[in-house]
Formats: sequence, C-alpha cells, structure tokens
Amino acid sequence: MCHFFKRFGISLLIILLTVSSLFSTSASADIKSDYKTYVMAPLTKITNWSDFAKQLATLKSNGVAVMLVMIAIFRYQAGFGI
Repeated sequence: MCHFFKRFGISLLIILLTVSSLFSTSASADIKSDYKTYVMAPLTKITNWSDFAKQLATLKSNGVAVMLVMIAIFRYQAGFGI
C-alpha cells in the first residue's frame, strides 16, 4: 500500500509540473531609458584614496548615478552581546 502512494505521489507531481509548464509565460523585463544604477560603497577602510577616486571615475563613466553607504552603529550594553 505504501508503494502505491509513493508511485501515485510521483505521478501526480510529474503531471502537475507538466501541466503548469504548458501555461507558463516567459519572463521578461523592460528597463527604462532613465534608469539610474546604484552601488554600495566599500565597507572596508579605504587606504589609497587615489585608487578609490579612479574607481569612482570608472563607475561614473559606466553610468553609475548613486553610491550608497550604510553605517550601522551598535551600542554595547550589559546584557546585549552583539
């Protein structure tokens, strides 16, 4: 009896996948012409500022509009080990 349910479950799965693939549409996306590219700034300490400036110029020439910087400040208190 257990063998029957395994076989039935696998058959049902194959049928459902086959039927669902018949009605699926292909995915596509349009990109607006005024789309702005965002990048994250490095989270490591910058030691060579001239190299960093060159990287910024390269990003700008490749169409990057904004550089984001996320800073998280955690306050250590007794009882809160972060």
